Amino acid sequence: MLLMLLNSSVPKSETLEIIDMLWLLVCAGLVFLMQPGFMCLESGLTRSKNNINVAIKNLSDFGISVLLFWGIGYGLMFGQSIAGWFGVDHFFLDASAQPELVAFFVFQAMFCGTATTIVSGAVAERLKFEAYVFIAILVSALIYPLFGGWAWNGFNLGQISGWLGQAGFVDFAGATVVHGSWVSLDVLEERVRERTRELAEANAEILKLNEQLQGENLRMSAELDITRKLQKMFLPTEEELQTMSGLDISGFMEPATEVGGDYYDVLQQGDRIKIGIGDVTGHGLESGVLMIMAHTAVRTLLANNETDPAKFLNTLNQMVFENV
Repeated sequence: MLLMLLNSSVPKSETLEIIDMLWLLVCAGLVFLMQPGFMCLESGLTRSKNNINVAIKNLSDFGISVLLFWGIGYGLMFGQSIAGWFGVDHFFLDASAQPELVAFFVFQAMFCGTATTIVSGAVAERLKFEAYVFIAILVSALIYPLFGGWAWNGFNLGQISGWLGQAGFVDFAGATVVHGSWVSLDVLEERVRERTRELAEANAEILKLNEQLQGENLRMSAELDITRKLQKMFLPTEEELQTMSGLDISGFMEPATEVGGDYYDVLQQGDRIKIGIGDVTGHGLESGVLMIMAHTAVRTLLANNETDPAKFLNTLNQMVFENV
């Protein structure tokens, strides 16, 4: 095709313009290829459950960025500049009669899409789709065109108009304007702040629970200590058991470290011996109090010479039930 242009009767100046436009469109196509490249890269680096989400983000941000760059971004970036800050014309660009302008717009739109897609890689698996669409709109309609205008406005006309370009700023191949990593860092920084805040709240709650647990442990330790002492008072001693003739006991109960409501008693009444074994549900001070109640009731019944087993147990159960 280049040979046909060089050998045709078209004036040399027009031939060079066509070659320039053709080269610009080829470069635009190469830039566009970064779009599916980013999509494949990000899909491969994320977990399988998020592959589709990442791919849809890359496809949607390209459509959003090109549309907004055509309607708003190109005018802000390359329109007639006001004091080097932003352009005021070429919105909703109509370049049907200017093929060189179409080629230039396509080339710049591809870079706008690339600048937006770079953000998607930084926030992959970290943002919901709606939030990412909002960021894509913000980058392609305002952030990229404004910053790009400060650096590049007027260079297509041979005279830099952006205030940053006039100050001597040189952007090599879009290293700063296109690769706006600071946008990604800002998004990630906000996510880090949010996660840090959540961790601080969780840590405060854990500390509060630990304080409550320490207080509860102290209370339980004091209750168990009291209950253990009470149980020692009521358990029959070895000396008491030895005074009972004709009674063979292979062992006797001692208080455990974790004191519950278990207890036993061996009581002699005349020529008769009663062995009582009890298990009070629960632990701590409550079980110790119930143990005292049951022990007192048994002693009272024996003191009143209650010998009927049925009446003895019924009275004891009734007392415990009513007091509990």
